[in-house]
Amino acid sequence: MPSAKKSRQPPSRARDVVMPAERVPAVSEADQATWDALPEHAIDISDIPELTDADFAAMDAATRAPELRPDKQMISLRVDAQVISFFKSMGPGYQRRMHAVLRSYAERAQARTKR
Repeated sequence: MPSAKKSRQPPSRARDVVMPAERVPAVSEADQATWDALPEHAIDISDIPELTDADFAAMDAATRAPELRPDKQMISLRVDAQVISFFKSMGPGYQRRMHAVLRSYAERAQARTKR
């Protein structure tokens, strides 16, 4: 539920939009059986754009099935206000970007110690 202090920005990417399970329409067994019986060549996918390498690169662990997501831990971390402002100024997803920077640093430091 959005806070009264801060208005939520509209999602900037389709993956930021999640339909609550209770709003997903039920599919009848008859409809499901009809769809399952359709041969692949009978399904019109001409209006679906092909995914590019850039599209795949933009996908992250949040879009994967839960069993494929890396284990994460909730922590409390004090960060300089300027650092937070910098990441937030880049738009939605600032925590994901901060995680990517930390992961990159950790991987490089680990590689240096293995030499």
